[in-house]
Amino acid sequence: MTTLQHLGDGFTVALDPVNLLAALVGAILGLIVGALPGIGALTGVALLLPLTFSFNPTTAVIMLAAIYYANMYGGAYSAILLNIPGDSSAVMTALDGYPLAKQNKAGKALFTANAASFVGGTIGMVILTFIGPVMANVGIRFGPAEMASLLLVAMTSLGWLVGENPMKGIVSTCLGILFGTIGLDALVGSARFDFGVLELLGGVPFIPLVIGVFGFSQLITMMVDKDKPYDVAAGKLTIRESILDKGEVKRIGGTIVRSGLLGTVVGILPGAGGAIGSFLGYVMEKKIGRNRANMGKGALEGVAASEAANNSAVAGAFAPLLSLGIPGSGTTAVLLGGLIMWGLAPGPMLFRT
Repeated sequence: MTTLQHLGDGFTVALDPVNLLAALVGAILGLIVGALPGIGALTGVALLLPLTFSFNPTTAVIMLAAIYYANMYGGAYSAILLNIPGDSSAVMTALDGYPLAKQNKAGKALFTANAASFVGGTIGMVILTFIGPVMANVGIRFGPAEMASLLLVAMTSLGWLVGENPMKGIVSTCLGILFGTIGLDALVGSARFDFGVLELLGGVPFIPLVIGVFGFSQLITMMVDKDKPYDVAAGKLTIRESILDKGEVKRIGGTIVRSGLLGTVVGILPGAGGAIGSFLGYVMEKKIGRNRANMGKGALEGVAASEAANNSAVAGAFAPLLSLGIPGSGTTAVLLGGLIMWGLAPGPMLFRT
């Protein structure tokens, strides 16, 4: 009962006109930044953090949270329409979103992405509200052995994720591991494969790598085929054509709930974030989903799984941040700095004081 009472008080504060305006401005800015390939949620929140310096702490937190969530929404726009993910968490969305756009179903793909993001994020927030501290304690006990097992599952899944040619998945996994070894060794601190380049001491930045792999190849394709008709229909997107019918809603309903629950759990793990959440959500749907045969060819379930998982992971990341003062991702680390800057100390005493 106390939780519900506090939740009601929170809604009273959040629905203040000033806070609603801050949330609206943050959502618009987050959508714009998220849809721009190469910036990402981390850079976006860091760049927009100074805008909140003059606000009171409550309004500032609301605005930054809106920016963070809207970044997750915005990343799907360029992934679906251009095959260029706006953020690393939208990589899996592009696998089915862009083929849907090529089938003249861009509106349905965007509607699915927005609906899945909303429902998945809501699932994460509900879980966070009632059992956030408990989940945070579980997440903090997720040690190196458990994280290694999780990564092993993710890497071995690549073999069958690519479909009829497992060798592509194996080669991609090996290349990813090789890229991951560049930089300082986490245990002994020695430099590995940096070739004397100081910028590589911190490893290969994930977002520029993803944007380069997806975006550069897509731009080259557009330049080579500039005289050919663009394969994504250039007509206007209408709300009427974008709304899903009952059958499509039924198809993606279970996918959104499953991925929302999985993403929330992944979000509480330190260092996991929305990218791993969306990947595992997509893998689970391809493994157990009814329409798994069409995954990667333009399935609404693929878009729903990815977007529900990465948005619920955002909510899950707030559990260790607020309950224990431990950021679960780079973006929540920036938010931690903002909370400290406003005089708030995240941790067990935050809910009491």
